[in-house]
Amino acid sequence: MRAGTAITRCSFFGANYLRGVEGSGWGLMLPDVQSEKPEFPLRLGRVGISGLLVPSGSLQNGLLVLQDAKIDAFVDLPSNQRGIHSSRTYEAVYQFLTRLNGQVELDSAVLGLAFEVLQRHDYSESAEVVLRARAFDVASSPMTSKPSYRWSKIKVAARVSKRGDSSKFLQVSTLGITACPCAKRVVQAMSGDEYDLTATHMQRTVGRIKLAYRADESVQVNRVLEVLRSSFSSQVVDLLKRVDEAKVVVDAVTNPLFIEDSVRAAVRSLVRVFPNFADEDLLEIEMKSVESIHSYDMVARFSGTVLEAKSLL
Repeated sequence: MRAGTAITRCSFFGANYLRGVEGSGWGLMLPDVQSEKPEFPLRLGRVGISGLLVPSGSLQNGLLVLQDAKIDAFVDLPSNQRGIHSSRTYEAVYQFLTRLNGQVELDSAVLGLAFEVLQRHDYSESAEVVLRARAFDVASSPMTSKPSYRWSKIKVAARVSKRGDSSKFLQVSTLGITACPCAKRVVQAMSGDEYDLTATHMQRTVGRIKLAYRADESVQVNRVLEVLRSSFSSQVVDLLKRVDEAKVVVDAVTNPLFIEDSVRAAVRSLVRVFPNFADEDLLEIEMKSVESIHSYDMVARFSGTVLEAKSLL
């Protein structure tokens, strides 16, 4: 309780309660417990709210429609502050989202929200905001052009500090098909069949790209998804007529790829599509094949700097 603060009592629900909340217009103050000194003066690096479900209308951008959007928002807590004022974080999220018009790239929107969160917590030196959602767009079947929904998972994050250093993070994952080149070659050798449509086993493959880059760079989520989808043997499509299904299979078996091939193809495509990435930016690309003829799955991954990726190519 601040020294000299006048307190009155009023009857409320049949009991006596301290009347007046700071900033409420009641004119009186309640104890600011969060600003008390903690029993153990230890700095905490990450305190905040997690899993805040928000309407995603203001976050739509380009051809992507977001669903199940959730936000995490954190600040650091100094050793002389007992707790954070979580209502300030919620206010920052609500007021920032209501000002968005959907014309800002997702990574720039999350960066702006991180600055807003930090501004409202004057005792903090840094803030981090994370947005997780499912992104939907419309795919067309390869022969009949029938439309169907196509979804992916996205995670966009930003970290900012009062020292002036800030950064962005992006992760996207989606599905594709990979066909085994080894089985195809062996079947060809054993059967004497050199046709390009020789059978092989196929599997659904989960592709994921993670990027860490400077705050002054901006990355379009749909372009990263295009890079990922172009790295598979063929595409996963939900609505397929018979001729579409045949086309998907033909595309897969005539473009057989190990997941190792898919990772390398995605690395190559990513640095070409985004030539302005700084050499020190970080990228990680992973493919997980849900094996159809084995009881286990296969995983391949590249992790390194953009400079390393360029040198490999």
